[in-house]
Amino acid sequence: MSRSMIFTPHGPDFPEDLINELLEGDVVFLCGAGVSAPQLPNFENLVRQVYARLGEERTHAEEYAFSLGRFEEALGALARRLVRADDVIDTTAELLQVPAEPDVAHHTVILRLSRDGIGKPALVTTNFDTLFERSLMQSHSPEFAAAESAAGQDIPAPGSTRFHGIVHLHGRLADPQLDLPQTELVLTSAQYGEAYLRAGWAARFLFDLTRCRTLILVGYTASDAPVRYILNVLEGDRERFSDLRKVYALSTSNGNAEMAAAPWQALAVEPLLFQPGEGDPYGPLWTSLGRLADLVENPDAWRRNTIARVAALVAADADEHDKRSLKWALSGRSDLFEHFVERCADPDWFETVAAEMKAFGNRAMAWMLARWFARAWSDERRFSTAMKYVDQRLGSLSEALWGELDRNAPQNELWEKAWRLLADSAGDRSHSSLDDFQLRRRLNRPFIAERDLGRLAEAVGPRLQIEPSFHEEELPDAPGRLSDIARFNMEAERQNILGDVLASPAGKLQTSCGCSNARARDW
Repeated sequence: MSRSMIFTPHGPDFPEDLINELLEGDVVFLCGAGVSAPQLPNFENLVRQVYARLGEERTHAEEYAFSLGRFEEALGALARRLVRADDVIDTTAELLQVPAEPDVAHHTVILRLSRDGIGKPALVTTNFDTLFERSLMQSHSPEFAAAESAAGQDIPAPGSTRFHGIVHLHGRLADPQLDLPQTELVLTSAQYGEAYLRAGWAARFLFDLTRCRTLILVGYTASDAPVRYILNVLEGDRERFSDLRKVYALSTSNGNAEMAAAPWQALAVEPLLFQPGEGDPYGPLWTSLGRLADLVENPDAWRRNTIARVAALVAADADEHDKRSLKWALSGRSDLFEHFVERCADPDWFETVAAEMKAFGNRAMAWMLARWFARAWSDERRFSTAMKYVDQRLGSLSEALWGELDRNAPQNELWEKAWRLLADSAGDRSHSSLDDFQLRRRLNRPFIAERDLGRLAEAVGPRLQIEPSFHEEELPDAPGRLSDIARFNMEAERQNILGDVLASPAGKLQTSCGCSNARARDW
């Protein structure tokens, strides 16, 4: 069963495989207009503003296309009836100018995530603006930002050593501050047709990209023009080419996850949905992406910080995203178990991360528990937890307890005796029922080996049983007697084996030779 992780209560649920691909530099973000909102208009508002700036009204045909969300068709129809078709492009360029003091927080988060295997920024955008370059300018320099911008004929081939930086798939507007020229834009239906159908250079680029990298769409809706052209191309290719990677989309659930997911799933895209936040509908998305970026940039520090923060909580009070984060932080990292043990305040956390520990074998689980017990031998709750795992017959727990007791024995004499008795009990309880079955089969032979007689004596011998004490009040720091800690009883829990032996050929031979059932029971 694949696992996933959330970083905020209302944020997207990220599959573990996707997180691992981000860590490897195998993911590329494909960014739409929503990333630059609200400081720049989305496609719908851009079309409205183009018509308003040009003083034009939509014709019946243009209104029909606009009502269906086919904004590129409305602009295409407008361009065809204007005396100067380039007025649509020029007006678009005016409306999408970068603000004097741009907010590039969203762009910076994506640049932290969308990187190649050696840490260079690598993302694709259908936006014309240069807000991603402005983000790079703030974190590096204007020269670096300009060098990392590609559009038009400069678009690098996916999979090549040149594939890095900010790739403007549909063209780029000029940015005098970065000395970047404007390139050809893909804006109208005619230009989309040229890029994806007739010439097909955009379609080829995306096909090659999805063979090299996993895609995450952000800033789009499923009905946006770029999404329709891009994903229809990929859907057709996916039927013929099995090596195409997954495509994900970050999108709001709008209060109904099933309905929100359906349009993406129809396009063979796996939606990563977030719930709208109060005040800022997209707050949970950007907070989650920021925390995901923290993980990707420094996974070891993120793991350690997460373990320290979450393990200090009471497990019952922890949120689901905290539990998943702790599991992921420990997954595959036995070197961090000690870090967890040092900071764990609640024994219930061992149940939460049992699968992660047992992935390294029951022995690892037993030794981590023993280390945790040893950090506070006089803690009544730790002793109760140990009794629970003894009852569960956790293998190697006895050995692990003896190792800790020999290394760092309790200061209190009664507590030391209680833990040593518990370690003995753990060794007895770890006796396998399979061993009993095999012993029965061997004892069913006409002649019984001396070694099996010894095992029989062990099997029918009394066993130490440890149960919670009857006291209702909290234990004092220094208990006065052993029964204050727990109830210690001797029980012969597997004496039924002896009855099987007496019915065996060897047992009948013994009784026929004058050995009474009473003597046999004493044996």
